[in-house]
Amino acid sequence: SRSFEESLRRAGLPYRIVGAMRFYERKEIKDALCYARALLNPADSTSLSRILNVPARGIGKTSIERIESFAAASGSTLYEAFQKVDAIPNLTPGCRRSVGELVAILEKLREELPSLSASGAIARILDASGYWAALEVETETDPEAVGRLNNLQELLNAVKEYEGAKGREGQQIDLGTYLEAVSLQSDLDTKEAKEAGITLMTVHLAKGLEYPVV
Repeated sequence: SRSFEESLRRAGLPYRIVGAMRFYERKEIKDALCYARALLNPADSTSLSRILNVPARGIGKTSIERIESFAAASGSTLYEAFQKVDAIPNLTPGCRRSVGELVAILEKLREELPSLSASGAIARILDASGYWAALEVETETDPEAVGRLNNLQELLNAVKEYEGAKGREGQQIDLGTYLEAVSLQSDLDTKEAKEAGITLMTVHLAKGLEYPVV
């Protein structure tokens, strides 16, 4: 649905989707963009909480609560708590190792960021985080994982299209600029969901509903 959604946005036409989620509300898209936000803003604890165990790193709910409690008690951001994980009591060695590995991934990506376009940054995030590889493994047992991989590829396509459009206007697009555009789109989604507009659905769902125009 992504190409339809973005075309409708550009045309200023409100819409709603029946039988599916809006593109930017899908789990894998939110996960990828949370990685991007955490990369640009280490103080974004909401995004960090989402990606801490995505893909699965063997960090249990209790361990996450202990890390969050340590951050709150010490007046630290969640990322600062990650960096001090060895000082947090009652965590397993495996948990400390996994958190340390996530910090190392984010720090390495942050070093690479100035030399990457927005699409290059998203591609590197999916690769370096292990997210893409984890979904590829899931395809062996979960048919829906193929769809999630396709959605992530569509995200990369969306970023490249945005870069191309802005490039023709003489603008250079980095990851931060793209995330600002996505944030504006999400705000528009919230507004449009309350308005009448074009309904997007499959032909199968539309049959028998007697729409005057399909």
